[in-house]
Amino acid sequence: MVSRENINTTTQNGKAQPILVTAILMIMCMSVLVFALAANSNITTIFPPGLIEKHLKHWISNPPRIEYDQKTAKIYNLNNVMEIYQAAGYEMIWFNNLEFKSEGHKLISLMREAVADDRYFYRYSDIPFKNEINKHSVFIKDITKLDMLVTDAFVSIVQDALNNDFVPDLNNHDHHNSEAVQVPIEEQVRLTTDDVVAWIIKHVEAQQLLEAIDALFPKHEGYLTMRKMFNHFILVSSFQTWKPLPKGELIKLHSEHKDIALIRAQVNFLEAASFYDEANPTEIEYPNFFKDIDYSQSAKILDEILSERIKIIQSQNGLEPTGEVGPKTRKLFQTPPQRFIRQIALNMKRWRRLPEELGRKHIMVNMAAFDLNLYENSASIMKMKVIVGRPNRRTPTLIDPIKTVVLNPTWTVPRRIALLDIVPQARRDPNYLSSHNIEILKGYGENAKVIDPTTINWNSIGPNNLPFYFKQKSGYNSSLGLVKFALPNDMAIYLHDTNHRELFDRDYRALSSGCVRVEKPLELAQALLDGKSNWSQQKFNNIIDTRKTTYVKLPEPVPVYLIYWTAYVDEQGKLQRREDVYNWDRLQQIGNDVAVNDYSLAP
Repeated sequence: MVSRENINTTTQNGKAQPILVTAILMIMCMSVLVFALAANSNITTIFPPGLIEKHLKHWISNPPRIEYDQKTAKIYNLNNVMEIYQAAGYEMIWFNNLEFKSEGHKLISLMREAVADDRYFYRYSDIPFKNEINKHSVFIKDITKLDMLVTDAFVSIVQDALNNDFVPDLNNHDHHNSEAVQVPIEEQVRLTTDDVVAWIIKHVEAQQLLEAIDALFPKHEGYLTMRKMFNHFILVSSFQTWKPLPKGELIKLHSEHKDIALIRAQVNFLEAASFYDEANPTEIEYPNFFKDIDYSQSAKILDEILSERIKIIQSQNGLEPTGEVGPKTRKLFQTPPQRFIRQIALNMKRWRRLPEELGRKHIMVNMAAFDLNLYENSASIMKMKVIVGRPNRRTPTLIDPIKTVVLNPTWTVPRRIALLDIVPQARRDPNYLSSHNIEILKGYGENAKVIDPTTINWNSIGPNNLPFYFKQKSGYNSSLGLVKFALPNDMAIYLHDTNHRELFDRDYRALSSGCVRVEKPLELAQALLDGKSNWSQQKFNNIIDTRKTTYVKLPEPVPVYLIYWTAYVDEQGKLQRREDVYNWDRLQQIGNDVAVNDYSLAP
């Protein structure tokens, strides 16, 4: 038993003990208070600047990393990050104390769009960042670590965006010209990492991070509508388990089939894109399309209402709108949402190839959709079918202006087509050239000399021996038809009329040798010449009737964009998808179609 005397002695000899206990209690209370303040959204926690600097310098000396769901965020640009924080006075860039800024959320959205096509390794991913942000840590060590990792990702993404490296070069030009004009070295400008760091520091010091991030996004309406579809498929895929349609036989109207119930769920899923509200994405009440599917007897019949809905979806995906479920439609309903996400993300990147200002009047040719749109003041004023290069002679993606329309054009046959097509025909049929109004010429202009085809040993003609060229006379039945829209490129690619107008009736129109044949050449020429002084419909018709080659300069150059969009949003706000006829998407060979929930929606 402890005596009263012992107790008193301990108290007298241990005067410091109550002070120590009090101090410990005060520290504990302060800790509880910090957590309470952090939990209270109405109270702001403020970190001392010196403490922020201390932790940022710690992370510079000990580069951090975050790993989540097989994705890693780590430092790739250490010296550049250090330079940025030195210029910022060792203040955090993406956090306002505990709050992750709106600029940061926008950057995470940009990361998500950049990596979602899954084509190759990017030095950033939104997944570990989103996971770390969602933890809502109140520790300055965690906050500064995340701030630094986001800054490092920003350096990489700015370099990719400003140098237009988001879309990989697939070497997609099939019309190589050994005498092609090379861009002077001094015009091949790429931003170095030092340039990127200076650009970032300038915007950080001016407190213009939001403007900096906005500069990395295309502003085109087509890009923004694609982003809406991108976010829709991410959101709608995030809360349900998608079910593919199994293989099976053709299902016709009024047929009863066990797959119809799942087909109805697939149709509901694809139609749901129209629900998406970009302003309030989290307020959308999506049903779980693949849960509690109705397998009742009535739900197993392909009725007229469902058939009409299927027709719409078939049209949106470049399929014949039969309203029935055949092999191609089954394949569509077997396409996982992640494939949609990746395809949309890839085609969003293709918008980055276009200039910010497309031109008051301009032409868009979408090779994947086989169509042409003429725009004026951002509105489509004319649309028509086109025929593009077949898969072994693909039309290249390019941007060129039309300055001149050629009426009743002659056709100087490009060397590659002469060797592949004309020479073999001339070997087989001595009358081929004359029946197609094709002359053999040597020399140009006044010195051009016509050569008699019967004097030529055709078996000796080949890639190393072609001492002449071929020229087809103008006329309704010439390969270029009545109109040529000249483009100034060294691949001999341009738009023109055709003598095979029946080919426009086909759905699949990758049939040419590389040039673009237009369905309504006379109407397009008239629209481009509209506004030219002393010009009239009658004058246009008179020139055509003469069959004389005439060069007509446009009132203003009209940019032409030969593009390849396998996914785009139409004028009605519907997502359109087309077959990858040139195999430039390569979605089946590249990337991951399984992980549909990898990409979370930014707030």
